[in-house]
Amino acid sequence: TLAEKIKVGSIASLKVIGHTDDVCSLEPNLALSIKRANDVKKVLVAMGAKTEAITTEGKGEESPIIKDTTKEARDLNRRVELILNK
Repeated sequence: TLAEKIKVGSIASLKVIGHTDDVCSLEPNLALSIKRANDVKKVLVAMGAKTEAITTEGKGEESPIIKDTTKEARDLNRRVELILNK
């Protein structure tokens, strides 16, 4: 698993970036994106990953995959991105 690879050092570090759609205003979206990233980190640490190897960041609505107001676009923009460093 990803957590095991972080635990044993196969993956040196992981950055978890949370994203949201544009439904709310900037401040609540930023807070939600940070919470989303931190929740992923909590799960990985609970699975055995080293907490110090994982950093988190929230980007709110600033980096949409699709710039559209449809439900489908908003669903895709609410996500977590993982950046691995080996």
